[in-house]
Amino acid sequence: MNLATSVQRFAELWMLNSQARAERVLMVINVEKPLNVFMDESRQDRYGPAIYSVTAYLSTFDAWMDLHVEWEKTLNHWKVKCFHATDFLGRWGEFKNGWSDNERTEFITRLAYIASEHTTLGIGCAIRQDEYDRAIPASVQAYFGKDAYGFCLYTILVMLLNFEESSRARLPKPLYVLFDRKPEFQGTALRIYEDLKKSDSDPAGVIGDFGFGGKERYPQLQAADLLVYETTRGYIEQIRQEGWSHPVIDLLNRKHNLMIVKPTEALLQKYIEFLEEANAVKVR
Repeated sequence: MNLATSVQRFAELWMLNSQARAERVLMVINVEKPLNVFMDESRQDRYGPAIYSVTAYLSTFDAWMDLHVEWEKTLNHWKVKCFHATDFLGRWGEFKNGWSDNERTEFITRLAYIASEHTTLGIGCAIRQDEYDRAIPASVQAYFGKDAYGFCLYTILVMLLNFEESSRARLPKPLYVLFDRKPEFQGTALRIYEDLKKSDSDPAGVIGDFGFGGKERYPQLQAADLLVYETTRGYIEQIRQEGWSHPVIDLLNRKHNLMIVKPTEALLQKYIEFLEEANAVKVR
């Protein structure tokens, strides 16, 4: 499958138009050292169809180091070894600890503030699995995967490849990505990343190295975990339409620097139409 096909056209489906993007405050990202992007994934199916999400945080090397210090200082203060969003929300593991609601609010508010303060851009994609299954034929799922993780990752990479064309912001080049370790997804993720890197969709050299690491070593991945969990959780509540309060995601987005897309079934079908028009792959 040629991932270069329709990358620009697919990006135009969900990227804001140039005028809207131009109204954003100019951001210039100046990164001098590797590991400037940290990614994580999430799957939740508590109230119906499974939601799959992948998100990424970008920042400067110095800002990531500041986050590392403040994050660990906060964990040490609260006697927590490693933050896992699912454990925190479910009161499992280290968080089965008898904290009061006020203590839990104080803890998560502090982490959300640190994540927001020291990151330049948060970008992500969330997809309903049932819509993915209806819109994406088996022949295309054979490349991206039966679950929506691969397509979410692809969407984020396409957004980054086209980011500067629809924004006054500037990305670091190249991007050095560290993804939270997920053995069953690593093969698919690497293939998608390397195929885009080798294609003619990246003339500016945005895509650099891509690797995997663990949250225990990288507090930056714990921050990415918080973002992706809240992204997935928010989409679930949006589907339920129950007027969910968004204090954590609102705090994560206090600088208005989050770009989260949620491709619908109709949007996914548009992508398949692009592939068909270009004869890039047999999709039916």
